[in-house]
Amino acid sequence: MAEYPQANFAQAVEWTRKVLSQSGTVYSRDVQAYSVLAMALQRLNRAGEAREAWSKATELAGAKLPRLDSGDLGRDWHDWLIAHTLLREAKALIEGGAKASSETK
Repeated sequence: MAEYPQANFAQAVEWTRKVLSQSGTVYSRDVQAYSVLAMALQRLNRAGEAREAWSKATELAGAKLPRLDSGDLGRDWHDWLIAHTLLREAKALIEGGAKASSETK
């Protein structure tokens, strides 16, 4: 995640793919990685891949992370918060990019 805020988008893609290649059950980490991957791909003008990564992040969050209305986000609540914040940021960037490209047509 350190590469993305520094606008090193290609490196962000590389690092997030390395994270995602490791199997495990830290789903909040995977949601975070897919979200950063989606944003970096969007910044690299790879909108289709960005939407696919964001879709995977959203799907994983819905299936594996606790729901806010459950009343218990678990002891790793801070990771849940980061994951959902990154999901929202990725959605805004991708939808904003889609709106901008449709406005130019």
